[in-house]
Amino acid sequence: NLHPKGICISKNQYTCATVEREVGRIDISIKDKISKHAIIIENKINYAGDMPRQIPRYWIDLENDGYCVDGVVYLVLTGNKQPDVSSWSKEDRDRMLPKVLPICA
Repeated sequence: NLHPKGICISKNQYTCATVEREVGRIDISIKDKISKHAIIIENKINYAGDMPRQIPRYWIDLENDGYCVDGVVYLVLTGNKQPDVSSWSKEDRDRMLPKVLPICA
């Protein structure tokens, strides 16, 4: 189980997981079609900027497909880059930001 920032990911929810790359514009998604849990990996190691509401759009797309998003790995090459939340609604920030985990590659 992963518990940084209050994120709780149980490996029991991913026993039948599949990994998809560049499906629905999500860089990498880990989804279990049985438990309906998902993890988003947003790759920013090439220093790309965020599109408006990028993470919320991906999150909502997965929810619309019936998934519970357990967390977002925001992968950066170096430093302490955080997602650009300037276009996010207050609801987006309150609900999603606690489950976004910036990680330096």
